[in-house]
Amino acid sequence: MKHGIRSFQVEVVNLNDAGNGDEQVRVAFEQCPEPEREPEANLIDLWVPAIAPTSALLGWFNNDEVKWHEFERRYRRELLKVPTQCERLRSLACTTMLTLIYMNGSAGRNAAIVLKKHLIELECQRRWDAGWMVGGHTSPVRNEIEQCGGLWYGWHKVWMMPDRESCDYIRSLLPGDF
Repeated sequence: MKHGIRSFQVEVVNLNDAGNGDEQVRVAFEQCPEPEREPEANLIDLWVPAIAPTSALLGWFNNDEVKWHEFERRYRRELLKVPTQCERLRSLACTTMLTLIYMNGSAGRNAAIVLKKHLIELECQRRWDAGWMVGGHTSPVRNEIEQCGGLWYGWHKVWMMPDRESCDYIRSLLPGDF
């Protein structure tokens, strides 16, 4: 891996802001347009309805700000029930920009944000299992970590690197043993 190339990319975009892009995979999962019927459907490359929040959860949430954190928790539990679909998206984000399209909610509170957090955690766990972590006092080299594709794994409070080479490179920049 060349230093400076991000290897895991996920962004969240409203359907109205989803433009054409050859270097991304645009994923819709909420109640979205039928591919043959709606003009917006040409903005969607992949439709994965199995990972959408259930109707019951969406009805309960009803875009109520007070319920946001509980919605996040419940939706994450629902995502654990569809590991194959989530793994497919996590894997895609390792090779191309994955653009999660949301149609409901606000820019700061929507199901795509929760899905993005879940995919990042899955990638961090994969990297953790491989041993590609950097801990300790990393703030002096934070930019280098991010440029190499490092992800912050809040659960363990360490940076997770995309491969052994970038992990060794970052460790070489830090004083002491990590």
